[in-house]
Amino acid sequence: MAEDEVVFDDIPASGSEAAGDSRYTLTSEELGWAAELTAALKAEGVPVPKPDLLFAQFVIIGKGQTAKAVQRVKNYIKNIEEGLGYTTETAKQNGVAGFFDRKWPGSVAAAKDHDGHPMLAVDVTLYRPAELKGDEEYRQLFQEFLLMLDACNADLDDVRNGTMFINQAKGMGWHNFSLELEKRAAVLYQDAYPVRFHSFPIVDAGSIISAILKLCKVFLSKKLAERMIVCSHEDLQTKHGIDPSGLPPFLGGSLESSYDDWLQSKLARRAASVGLVKVP
Repeated sequence: MAEDEVVFDDIPASGSEAAGDSRYTLTSEELGWAAELTAALKAEGVPVPKPDLLFAQFVIIGKGQTAKAVQRVKNYIKNIEEGLGYTTETAKQNGVAGFFDRKWPGSVAAAKDHDGHPMLAVDVTLYRPAELKGDEEYRQLFQEFLLMLDACNADLDDVRNGTMFINQAKGMGWHNFSLELEKRAAVLYQDAYPVRFHSFPIVDAGSIISAILKLCKVFLSKKLAERMIVCSHEDLQTKHGIDPSGLPPFLGGSLESSYDDWLQSKLARRAASVGLVKVP
């Protein structure tokens, strides 16, 4: 096995082994939130999300704010399940995985988890939204983005700890940005998909980033906007404590594991969690 290969080898063999493991078990407080959310969804005639892992994500992200959690479930059904026809399994079956790398080779790369935070690295300078052709490519882009979010939420501790998307932005220009696309994506990750973002480091960006962030803050929540951190790649280690051995070369690291290896390993973890997470 290659030293840099990103793998998970500690998946419990059975539900009994997973009992009490925080990766697969809601806390007593979270179970209370789950009961409240279940009752509220049923009262409004909204289906309770399945599998239980997905429902538990809504519970954890909602943090007992039941009305907001109900609205997020509704948004998920409308914008993700119905709007994009998305589920983890259908996305895997339809060959969505790898769309970014096929369209813009090298634009996404593996990164190792940092302090319990799942990480994914993106080179935004290779991303050119104007090259998207037709509704089908837009659909594939958003579906793979959702598949990335599923991969970053492979168990309940992932959900609690929050995800990091690290963006290499040295040389970024307006051709690497689409306000329309960012607005459409924000509807998914801010208001529908149950995910917590720990941070979005934007690395080695030029002066253009101030204008881009100003545009995005119009439709992003204050909390999410504050998690967009402009820094140098040196800052990732000195200020944020991220080991360069867990970062790809375009971020000054030495990790050579492929994005596909990262994605498949994370999705394997999520598939195991689907069988282990049970909400009474």
